[in-house]
Amino acid sequence: SDNFKSSDTLVETCKYGWWYSASLPGKKSVVTFMTDGDIAHNLRLTDESAFNDLLQTSFYAKARITATNAISNPKAIAAQTYILDSMTGDGWLAVGDAASAYDPISSMGIFKSLAMSQYAAFAIIDFVKGNDSGLIKYHKIVEGDYKAYQIKKYEYYNQEQRFAASLFWKRRQHQHIIHQKN
Repeated sequence: SDNFKSSDTLVETCKYGWWYSASLPGKKSVVTFMTDGDIAHNLRLTDESAFNDLLQTSFYAKARITATNAISNPKAIAAQTYILDSMTGDGWLAVGDAASAYDPISSMGIFKSLAMSQYAAFAIIDFVKGNDSGLIKYHKIVEGDYKAYQIKKYEYYNQEQRFAASLFWKRRQHQHIIHQKN
């Protein structure tokens, strides 16, 4: 919709990825651009001028800030999706993003980390009592949640069809095909 409040959180897609913008306290805003590392490198997105040029091609994100209001220069930060092959072991387990990380498009990272920490706590209690079945259950829960997330991620990315021929969007469709074959 063309009607958005300045307090809204927005996701806006483009050929190279997607913009995330949100209002912050103190009449500040945050604008980020999510893409792949090679695409960011080719577009020189850590260069303030190149970042601002791409920002000017957006509709909603550019309405949030202007180049003169920028507080920091663009930075490239990794946001990979992954799951550990082994997230538990003899006396240890990985929790939150140490066990699995979700694409920011899902907006599930914090929730996932909090929810999985509860299951981790139960696994730790079981382990301290001499029962390692909790570690096995925990591993299965994290894996199951990750598989469900992969399906949801595929659904999110396939809602955008205008840029289906671009490298960024093709990769997301291809990832699901690979995932489904395994």
